[in-house]
Amino acid sequence: MAPAPSTQDHYAILEVPPSADYEQIKTAYRRLARLHHPDKNGGSRDATVKIQRINAAWDVLGDSCLRREYDRVRPTQGFSTSSSSTRPPNSSRPDTARPPPPPRPQTRPTPQPGPTPQEDARARAESHRKRQEWLDFERVQEEYIRQSRNRVKPLEAEIAALNAKVAEIKAKLANDVPYRWNVFASLSTRLSETEKDSLRRQILDAETAMRIKQWPLDREQLHLKSLQEALSKRLAQENVRLAAERTEQERKERLAREKAQAEAQRRRAEEAARQQAAYEAREKVAREERARAEAVRARQMAEEHAARKAEMQKQQAEMKKRAQAAQAEALRQQKLVAEQVAKAKREADKQRVRVKSCRHKNWWDRVPGPITCPHCTRPRLGFAYKCPDCETTACASCRGTLKAGRTPAVDTNHTTYGANYGFAGTARRGGKARRDRDTYGGGYERSYCEESPSSYSYDNYL
Repeated sequence: MAPAPSTQDHYAILEVPPSADYEQIKTAYRRLARLHHPDKNGGSRDATVKIQRINAAWDVLGDSCLRREYDRVRPTQGFSTSSSSTRPPNSSRPDTARPPPPPRPQTRPTPQPGPTPQEDARARAESHRKRQEWLDFERVQEEYIRQSRNRVKPLEAEIAALNAKVAEIKAKLANDVPYRWNVFASLSTRLSETEKDSLRRQILDAETAMRIKQWPLDREQLHLKSLQEALSKRLAQENVRLAAERTEQERKERLAREKAQAEAQRRRAEEAARQQAAYEAREKVAREERARAEAVRARQMAEEHAARKAEMQKQQAEMKKRAQAAQAEALRQQKLVAEQVAKAKREADKQRVRVKSCRHKNWWDRVPGPITCPHCTRPRLGFAYKCPDCETTACASCRGTLKAGRTPAVDTNHTTYGANYGFAGTARRGGKARRDRDTYGGGYERSYCEESPSSYSYDNYL
């Protein structure tokens, strides 16, 4: 991958000639890295910027492919060492604390009919270099301004706290007056002379501390003001430079537009002559193409018509075949349904005959619920009973009716099982035992047996 365009001369940063080999570049990189490391320079911002440039130069020159590409594009770039790279690494404050030198007068070049690509490339490289220098300066300057503000804020807070303390002590001393007009003056608590002397000493100490802290605060504020003024002046210079670049760019664009308009007019004249000369040839070729296209279109239409006819015949045959298969399947399904209905009818007849002939006198088995009685259609949450002979299922009441030889009646006054679980809507028929029997299938029940049809039993009580 080609290295990104740079505005710094990597050979000058590592202090080696362009003809240096890999070992010389490696030795120079290690020496400069040890010399300008931020840990050895007290965390200086300049040392950090310098070591970043050294690392960037080593990343390019330490790789043979990147160095070859860099050497190829290097002669077309305008390199110059930045003023910030020549600063001593141990400087704790930027050079911008002093007033910057006045800007050099910029001489506008003589207008030319059109700049060459090499000149445009050099101008863009120079503009990019100056813009990068301004961005680096702005970043470093803003960092110093932030550090200066961080030093000013605690000093201002401490002085404000001391002022508040002095005001509080003075107010306390001012309020310590005798209550001559008050009948409770003898009961009031006043400050002693020792306490007053202590408070006055505290006032003197606080004022002394304020005077001591005011001197570094004034110095830091003056330094902060100088940093801000330097940043403002440099910003004004950058704005002037950008305005000049914009003016020059507008001039170049105007010249380019004029040149493009003249070139376009010349090309339009040549194009009109060429089009007029080639018009007859195109018309002849177009007529021949139209004739050939008509013949091809007629042939394609005939082929498409034949293909559509064959496809329609094939689809009709497939539809007829599917209709026959569907009709056969429908007949088979009808026959199967009829067989299933006849079989179900035979099974129902057998069950009806078996239930009708059964006397239900044997012991019925319990069936756990919930279940719906098939005779009275009442839901049962607890359990039901099942006859072992005819395998019919019934609740306790319907079981007694079947044992008595009668047919249970369908109850239409009960609620459904899913509405409220079988409790709400049930009629009150004789208290809790009757409700339990209606809900769970148990309770006191009257059942019939062969010995005594009118006897009572408690075998179904839950």
